Amino acid sequence: MDFDQPVNCAACGYDLTGVAWQGRCPECGGGYDKSSAQGVVRGGQGLLGGDDLTPSQRGERLMVWVKLGSYAALGGICLLWGGIASSGSLQPARPLALGLLGAAAFGFAAYATWFLDRRDNP
Repeated sequence: MDFDQPVNCAACGYDLTGVAWQGRCPECGGGYDKSSAQGVVRGGQGLLGGDDLTPSQRGERLMVWVKLGSYAALGGICLLWGGIASSGSLQPARPLALGLLGAAAFGFAAYATWFLDRRDNP
């Protein structure tokens, strides 16, 4: 790997300039080794990784981001539904609590998806 070229963490995109040549990313905890280019991408590359990933790996990473976005959108919809339903309800706490519960479930699903992907792709 070129000494002058900045590198980013392949998992989260964190700039690894100035950190040790190998170890764990300070941002996400993903493993990397600059000398063998494992777990790193050249600076300025997107969330789907760089030239070191196969098309299949890029597709898997894209699906993780799609799942994360879907879970976030569904959590927002739950919150929106809870707010709207509570404004016209005789017991406004009940639909609001259900909306919060749904949003929390989708938030947990998003976190679990992110965590499992980070663990599978150090």
